[in-house]
Amino acid sequence: MALKPERLRPGDTIGIVAPAGAFKKERLQPGLAYLERAGYGVRVGAHVYDRKRYMAGEDGARAEDLHAFFEAPEVRAIFAARGGYGTTRLLDLLDYDLIQRNPKIFLGFSDTTALQLALYRHAGLITTSGITVCADLGPEREAFTEAAMWRAVRDGAVGPFEGLRPLAGGAAEGRLLGGCLSLVSALQGTAHLPAFDGAVLLLEDVDEAPYRIDRMLTHLRQTGLLGRVAGVAFGHFEGAKPDEGADWTMEEVLADRTADLGVPVVCGLPYGHQRRRAVLPLGARVRLDADAGRLELLESTVA
Repeated sequence: MALKPERLRPGDTIGIVAPAGAFKKERLQPGLAYLERAGYGVRVGAHVYDRKRYMAGEDGARAEDLHAFFEAPEVRAIFAARGGYGTTRLLDLLDYDLIQRNPKIFLGFSDTTALQLALYRHAGLITTSGITVCADLGPEREAFTEAAMWRAVRDGAVGPFEGLRPLAGGAAEGRLLGGCLSLVSALQGTAHLPAFDGAVLLLEDVDEAPYRIDRMLTHLRQTGLLGRVAGVAFGHFEGAKPDEGADWTMEEVLADRTADLGVPVVCGLPYGHQRRRAVLPLGARVRLDADAGRLELLESTVA
């Protein structure tokens, strides 16, 4: 049974954490100001501005910020400052029982895929994917993405999404699980990957060459993950372009690795590292109809 967090209400306090990459303080300030103008209190984690190499501080300190905000009753939601790298290093350090006792909205994207899948695996928590504060809530906000975020965290609603391109026909229902392909691939063989049996697999990535995407999808085939899913929904693969003059497309790469699975497969979901993107609930039940080119949510994702 998936665990739904309580919806975000006007006046609630949002905690800001940095579970992944380091950044300069000025990158975060516009997003904090935006959330405050929107009517929310904001608390910044004690270690958000720390730095260790390419990460936002020591692993233990980043985990400490997560624990502190999940435990604090006045904090009603937790937003990730940015992606980058470092989230996988936290997964062995987290107190998932504490998190399960204090379910809250967790909003992140990209590298936080690893954390969000672990939160579902160990605590059953539905989380929200598609936004980081540094990248998406500054002055150059994209209106579609901004509206999608508020609809998700306030109302627990997304989509429906129409006009998706089928790579294999059929329809299926299941829990939406996945996110950034490279992080799903990296969690293979760890204790932190949830069971994908009967799930609708969601995948996107950024700045990965087509052959690397092929290799990661092949890895998911060979580990058996692709053989257990009920359907596959591909988002956008930003920066994945065939060489000039190539006689093949990225859609052909995706179809080559998934169209023979005997489950519905679509591409073209507006989810990925482009500015205009959907904000999606990881762990919520959805229906994927490849013949109709449609993905729809079957339940509210907040209590």
